[in-house]
Amino acid sequence: MKYARRVVLLTLLVTPIGFFAQVGAMAEMGIAGAVDADYVSMMWASASGDVTLLRSVSWLFALLALYLTQSQRTLLLLRQPIVIACILVLLYSFTLTGHSASLGWSEKVLLGLHALVMAWWMGALFPLKAACNTQSVQQLQLTMQRFGRQASVMLCLLFGAGGMLAYRLIGNIEALLFSPYGQVLLCKLLLVGGMLSLAARHKLSLVPALSHTDSRAVLSRSIGLEIGLAGLVFLVTGVLSSVVGPKV
Repeated sequence: MKYARRVVLLTLLVTPIGFFAQVGAMAEMGIAGAVDADYVSMMWASASGDVTLLRSVSWLFALLALYLTQSQRTLLLLRQPIVIACILVLLYSFTLTGHSASLGWSEKVLLGLHALVMAWWMGALFPLKAACNTQSVQQLQLTMQRFGRQASVMLCLLFGAGGMLAYRLIGNIEALLFSPYGQVLLCKLLLVGGMLSLAARHKLSLVPALSHTDSRAVLSRSIGLEIGLAGLVFLVTGVLSSVVGPKV
């Protein structure tokens, strides 16, 4: 819960910073342009302003829901519905800007599903790494096995949605291999492939070995490496969504 609260609080603080960074990029005047009232007004009236507002409100309500305690039992029942509603609004915000803004509803659904599963996968990594240091061997093994069963389903959704979306954006192998967008997408696929290799190693080798040897440190380091690859995936995804684009 502490992890979730800190991440949501950090994102709530970063969201307006991202908006003013976009203002500065549009104004091409550095920090002075980022806070120029005219440029801020123009950007706020655009889809970027809508996205910033939706995300800020969603993160704020999610943060308030996560801080509800047992002493607030009536409100505590609303925690899960509030968080789910916030997640849906956040997913919707991804469809308002970037390449997805010009796509049809089916592509936007695929994008939302892809983003949701990716967030689930990458968001679970730090708690799993922490579990390596806090849980007993038996508890850790059960936790990793449960995560592995869930991941087998979720990753099918991830690659199914991502594959169909990539096909509709790119359309052919030539564009995948020779266009800037396709080449950056290939880099992302290689990084995700590295994460999958580590996940397979966890499931097939390290987790079964937990019952025989105290290999929690090895598993923790391997999950840490997976977290590093996840950070690179987010970086490349940012390039895909803002620097290069498909010929839609």
